Amino acid sequence: MLSNQTVEILKSLDKKEMKKFGIFLKSPYFNTSEQIVKIFLIAQKTYPDFSDNSLDYEKVFKKLYPTEKYTEPRIKNLYSDFGNLLRKFIGYEQLSLNSEDLDVKIADGLGKKNLNRISNKLILKSLNENDDGTLSIPEKFHFQYRMNVNFIHNLGFLREYMSPEYIKWDIALTEKLTIFFLSNLLQISFFDALNHKTFPRGENTILKEIRNSMDIEKILKYMEMTNHEYASYLKIQYLFFYYTENNVTEENYLELKKEILKTIHKVQKLDQIQFISRIIPIIFTKLIPVDKKYHKEILDFAKLFQELKIYPDADIQPFAVGLFRDIFTAAIILNEDEWAENFIEEFSNYLNKDLKDNAINYCIGVMHFRKGNYEKSLNSLNNVKIYDVVEKINIRFYYLVNYIELKAYESAFAALNSIRQFYNESKEIPEMFKTRIEISLKFFNEIIKCEEKGEKIDDFIYQEAIEAKRYVHVQYILEKMEKLL
Repeated sequence: MLSNQTVEILKSLDKKEMKKFGIFLKSPYFNTSEQIVKIFLIAQKTYPDFSDNSLDYEKVFKKLYPTEKYTEPRIKNLYSDFGNLLRKFIGYEQLSLNSEDLDVKIADGLGKKNLNRISNKLILKSLNENDDGTLSIPEKFHFQYRMNVNFIHNLGFLREYMSPEYIKWDIALTEKLTIFFLSNLLQISFFDALNHKTFPRGENTILKEIRNSMDIEKILKYMEMTNHEYASYLKIQYLFFYYTENNVTEENYLELKKEILKTIHKVQKLDQIQFISRIIPIIFTKLIPVDKKYHKEILDFAKLFQELKIYPDADIQPFAVGLFRDIFTAAIILNEDEWAENFIEEFSNYLNKDLKDNAINYCIGVMHFRKGNYEKSLNSLNNVKIYDVVEKINIRFYYLVNYIELKAYESAFAALNSIRQFYNESKEIPEMFKTRIEISLKFFNEIIKCEEKGEKIDDFIYQEAIEAKRYVHVQYILEKMEKLL
């Protein structure tokens, strides 16, 4: 049989790609083995599952060599060559789809053949044709920087070291590298700070030392004073990192929001995704605990995300499940149920295919709960395969509230104890969640006891719930307590 990896790659090909792979194998430039073409024709008949036993070693060997004695190493080697050519096909497809990478290789090849002037003409033409006017560093840098390097090398081989053109391109090369370095330093610092805050671990000391040796705020001020095109872009990256480690006032938030709205239409899709996916957690963790009005800010950014028409796009990473969940949660809290359902229908299509069903089942489970369909809610939640700690927390609490509404108090207490046990024993719960869970468990315990016994809840417990502000299912708990007063 074909290897598991080969089958997995084959399954990822659509019919058009499968046909192109066949053409690729028939080209003597890539493949000179007629036997591998025959293996492809056999495999093609088993599309799209590739699970047919016609791909068994002995059966294929007999079709390839009907008069020869079966030798397993021979067919295994052919299958290995087939798999390697499949991987090369994937690579060449990406190269053919990315004209920028292809131009870099052509420019490089021309330079190595001492065709330096021809190479530079190609570079100028390619840079002009691929300039869409956006600022984004991650996708553009690798293309532009390599082209700049080739251009300068070509000028060097032509012995034009001191020409105005060489100096201009050398300065441009240095600037691109500096902007790329600063952007990546800030982005890596952001992720390091976020991961350290969420899941405490050893500190990245070299990153910290390099960052602390630089006066980044001074650099940003210089860029603002000189009206540098990347001033706002880098300021946004810096503020994302800074506010991960520090508190955010309303004034701070409005400053960051202003920069994002000013810049987001000037950057490529990947940066648009990052801007919104990073501002939303800041709103959730830094601002909403202070004032619930900021839930609307999340929905406003979600609507901006829709307006940007980032998806569908085959070159863009799948829509992040965490961002999907945060936007959905904000919409639910704001009672924007219809918008939330439309959001699920549209954006679930862009989630990672392995996580899509999970996300949909979770959201549908929540929507059923809100509509009073508690049994259906439990059924949907039962279909969720739990992967991360946030899902474990959310699912357990939704089991709990469903049981309360069904008046299944024994099951509700069991769910409550399950959460308490998870809270006491789990080492994976981020610190930011622990206090919120502990407070909720206390209030849910009081609600279940009062409902089961038909008693009223003590007023001081209700007041405590109002003052506590930040805990899991705060809105639900307050509404239940109001009915029990």
